[in-house]
Amino acid sequence: MAVAPGSYTVTAKAIDNRNGATVSAPVTWDEVKKGKLKIQDFTIKTMLKRIENVGDLFKGAVTQKQSLSSALNKIAKEWTARNV
Repeated sequence: MAVAPGSYTVTAKAIDNRNGATVSAPVTWDEVKKGKLKIQDFTIKTMLKRIENVGDLFKGAVTQKQSLSSALNKIAKEWTARNV
């Protein structure tokens, strides 16, 4: 998705209006581990069926409260330990 000339961003679910265009979509770790993911399975035409089969994998990211505090604290501690 172009947000400004020469500037692009990727979202959890992004589409392109070209015929047969692929879409970005979240996948499960099990799918990754099986190694059977094919780019052709992620098109505008296949997404509705995919969501019906595996559910909306991104839903929790939108509906669950999230915080980076724990991760940021861990990074700060590691940074401090390396730079003392």
